[in-house]
Amino acid sequence: MLVSITRNLSRNELRHVPTGCSHDLDQSADGEAANEELAPTSAVEELAPTGADEEPVSTEVQTPPAALSTDYLNRFGEALMLIEMASSDPDMIAELCSWRPVGYCEHFRTSELRCAPGALAAYDALDDTSRRAFESLCSAMSRLVETVILTLRDIDDPSASQPVIDVAAAAFHNLLGRAAAFINSGGDMHAAAYDKLALQVAIDRIIAG
Repeated sequence: MLVSITRNLSRNELRHVPTGCSHDLDQSADGEAANEELAPTSAVEELAPTGADEEPVSTEVQTPPAALSTDYLNRFGEALMLIEMASSDPDMIAELCSWRPVGYCEHFRTSELRCAPGALAAYDALDDTSRRAFESLCSAMSRLVETVILTLRDIDDPSASQPVIDVAAAAFHNLLGRAAAFINSGGDMHAAAYDKLALQVAIDRIIAG
């Protein structure tokens, strides 16, 4: 009877016996065979991949598709922000004076953005007419910033700069919006069209103070 109970324990409860605990299991050949039969399969062995269905993991960095990027316009957005803050914080004028115009290609050639190669490729693919229209628009924004800098440097009273800032900001918003529309349209030259006469009027008003 004792042998029968021991064999039942070996078959049904072996897995629940703590490792290292003492017990009176029969060490007969039958008991050893039962232990081998009931030995749990290693989880590592069960889950080990066979390699038949594995797919190689690509380590190639995906390059974004060629497309114009509005990141370039951040330069002009920074200038506009400084202009709008100049009346309340005169220190902004000093920062504005350090602003320098940079072309689209120059901006992305020195950029570490992943989209930079695609932004350059898309720009190179533009037809000459569209490219000239955009560059003319960017030159107009740069001219506006330079005019504001020259004017604000000569104004001693910060409160007197508000009329200049208002005129400049309104004209700048218009030009910057057109530049964004050009880029977002993929280079539609009509989006880059601006009123040159209206810009000259704004510049004359800025100079007049």
